[in-house]
Parts: sequence; C-alpha cells; structure tokens
Amino acid sequence: MAVSVAAALICLAMFEAGARLLIKPSDKCYGVLLGNELPPFKIDIGDLTLPDFNAWQGLSANGGAVTRGDLGGLMEEDPALGYVPQKNAVSRAGWWQSNNFGARSRLDTPKEIPPGLKRVIILGESFTNGSRIRQEEAWPSVLNGKSKHVEFLNFGVDGYSMAQCLLRYEGLKSRLDHDVVILAFVPQPDLWREVNVLRQLGGWRNCPVVPRFVLGDGGLKLIRSPYASYEALKNEDVSGPRSVLREHLRKYDRLYFPAKYESPPLIGGLISYKLLARAVYLWQEKSLNSHLMDERSEAMRISREIFGAMGRDAEQRGKKFVLVLLPSKQDVDAYRSDRLVRRQYDALAASLKRQGIFCIDLMPDLSRVSPSQFDTGYDGGHYGPVVNKVISEMVWRRLRDAGVI
Repeated sequence: MAVSVAAALICLAMFEAGARLLIKPSDKCYGVLLGNELPPFKIDIGDLTLPDFNAWQGLSANGGAVTRGDLGGLMEEDPALGYVPQKNAVSRAGWWQSNNFGARSRLDTPKEIPPGLKRVIILGESFTNGSRIRQEEAWPSVLNGKSKHVEFLNFGVDGYSMAQCLLRYEGLKSRLDHDVVILAFVPQPDLWREVNVLRQLGGWRNCPVVPRFVLGDGGLKLIRSPYASYEALKNEDVSGPRSVLREHLRKYDRLYFPAKYESPPLIGGLISYKLLARAVYLWQEKSLNSHLMDERSEAMRISREIFGAMGRDAEQRGKKFVLVLLPSKQDVDAYRSDRLVRRQYDALAASLKRQGIFCIDLMPDLSRVSPSQFDTGYDGGHYGPVVNKVISEMVWRRLRDAGVI
C-alpha cells in the first residue's frame, strides 16, 4: 500500500510539473492548458461607467449612422432598478426617444386618460423595447396605429428581467392612469436573469448589481443590490474572498459557481484539481441552462410568482392584466426542429395558463411564419421591422377577440 501511495504521489507530482510548463497565461482565469481555461476565473465587473450613448456604432442598413443610444436607448443609474431610461431624451440619430414618464414615445403623456381613449401599458425587455430598430418599427409603436381609441405606451427596457419589470410597474401604476397592463415574457433570454444579479457572469459588460426576487413562505421576497451606485461597487475590492459582492453572489446568483470562481486552500493550487473543478462547473452550467424552462426550476417558479403578483395587483385595481409569451427566433427555431424543446415549451405555456392569467402565446403563430420573413434588427439578434409588424397583428387580434380593447 505504501509503495502504491508513493507511486501515485510521484505520478501526480510529475503531472503537476509537466502541466505547469504547458500553461499559458490568461487575463480571464488562472491560465489555459491545451485550450482549456482553468479556474478560478476573475469576476470582471468592467469599469462600471455608463457608456457613451452618443458614440457612433456604425451604419444602418440604409447607410445612416447610428449610436449606442439609437440601438438600445439612453439610460441612467437607478438605486432600485439598477438603471432606467432617461426621461425626455432623444438619441443622436433619432431612433429612440422617451417622454415625460420614460416610455419610448415621441409625445408626452398626461397622467389622466383623455376621454374616449383606452390606455395600455406594455412592459418587457429588449424585444418589447424594439431594440436595434427605429422607434416607429417596434411592435408597441405599430399597435398605436391600429385605433385612435387605444393608446399603447412602450415601457420595455433592454436587459431587464421580469423582476425589474414588476418593480418598474410598481413605480408607475399610481402615477400613470391606465386600463390594461401587458407584460411580455421572452423565455430563452429572460429566465436566467431571474436567478442572476450580476450580468457580467452572463457575458455582459459594465452592468450594476440588479435586484431579483427569491421565494419565501409569503411568496416573493425582494433582494436589493448591496450597492447604491456604480461608484460604490467600483470602490470595493471584489477580488477578495470575503468581499460584499462575493457573499451576495454566493447567496443570490445561480450563475456564480464556486468551482469556477473560487479556489480552496491547499488543493486549489493543483492543476489536477483545477481540471476537475472545470469539469464540475461546465456540468453545472449545462444543467442550469437545460432546465431553465422546466416547470419546477427556480427561475420558472419565480417568473410565475411575478406574473401572478402583477395579475392580482392589476385585478384589485380594476385593471386588466395580459401576459404575452413572445419567443425569440432561437426559441422558434428550436421549437420547429426539436421535439423535446417543443414539449418543454408547451408545458411552460400550459403551466402559465393554469394560473388563470390571460396569456397570449405567440409561439403557435410565429412557428408557422416562413423563415424567410424573419428579418432582424441592426445586431442580427433581435427582430426586425417585418417580424415586429407581424407580432403587432397577432397581439392586436388576440386583444380584440378577447374583448380587452
């Protein structure tokens, strides 16, 4: 036994010595061994400054120059939501403009609803905002041309989670009279955000720590950011093992895998341990992503609670609540080609409808649209003007047939 143990230790030592000779340095992690990035990875929070929204990003399809603000909107810091759209602002090329309430609109909105008009508030993320297309091409804007008796206000914000949408509605509902509130949910890009507080762990740059909800005995419990501003986070030593940020991530961010971002004493320095830790966190990432749409996943349970909370609140206030299930092109492509994804998505839609919420599921209609009609916006990752028009037609028809408008 002693000889076997000694031989194993000698082999381990030889492997460790040889492996270290092959490791290449990296700014992202411990190092790279034969193309394999080894943990621990650095938590790169970026420079944590709001981007220059007036900086030119390139040329649009028709040759006109566009800025970051044109493509996603003009934002400012907010201690409760992380960031919100600026009010009464317009992007450099005019693709994006906000009104006095921060809605994506060319016109200011009075608090009271004018006589003979029905007002609909629409909340969501980039697919609702109409990211990467001109203001008038976004589906909420197209809806405004359907009837002179119905007003649609677009409160979609790039990068928002459903939690942030609920919090934004909490801040709007008493200040802005309305008849209907619509929440647009895009499963593929949205679900992971419900269990994440630092978007940098998902590959984003320069985002503040955002709020999220967790499930408690009484339903939803709000977890706020421990930082009041970009500056407060920037001034902290986030690399420290006992940093406020790291403790917050351990508790509330499911994209924070200790095997990826931490190194235990003693064995943590071994290359063999790092290879094992790499295998562990890769399996954890795959498992998280593949189960997000499962009915019992944490992200899905939190999302359903958010939808239920918004629906109950609207009903108590005499308003109508509508949930729009808006799949991304990636969702639609997978739904068409993968039976497992189709069953998973249909089960998700069914679980939402069982809550008794009026839900408009756009997947059946969008999956029948010819792939040649699926145009995209400036970045190729969001829907273009053609699909936005199709979405507006689908939503309008369903709202009208249900007597919502």
